[in-house]
Amino acid sequence: MTNEYTEVKVAVPVGRVAEFYRMLGSWLEGADPATGDKTWRTGAVWGPDDVADATAFYASISPTARRILSAWASRSGQWLDAVRTAEEVGVNGPKGVAGSLSSVGKAANRMSRALPFEHEAGEGDTPGRYRMAPLVAELFRNAAKEAGR
Repeated sequence: MTNEYTEVKVAVPVGRVAEFYRMLGSWLEGADPATGDKTWRTGAVWGPDDVADATAFYASISPTARRILSAWASRSGQWLDAVRTAEEVGVNGPKGVAGSLSSVGKAANRMSRALPFEHEAGEGDTPGRYRMAPLVAELFRNAAKEAGR
């Protein structure tokens, strides 16, 4: 994101000006304009004391998403492409990986947390790749144990 700005003029119904400013303010702060909640894009990052939250997060996502996060957590900081991830967890290719992560995004939004992984898009026909930072990987390995897998 740059620090360059441009002026934008928007016609807003007179009776909804206050609502418009609330939504704009939430958006500028990185919150979901509809609810004012922080989203996975701007939520709290994972820290060493977040084991309880990581356990609740892990327990709230789909079984397939748990297998995916566990695969990445087992590699602590190493990139794993979507094709290999799909093969390891038994989903149908990179799109199966992405689709299986929908419950992760929903859980992150619900808990106002950042996603527990990083993603780099692939170029051209190259699949994207994913990884978990070492601290987050440790949290989620512990969360898997606590949740009883």
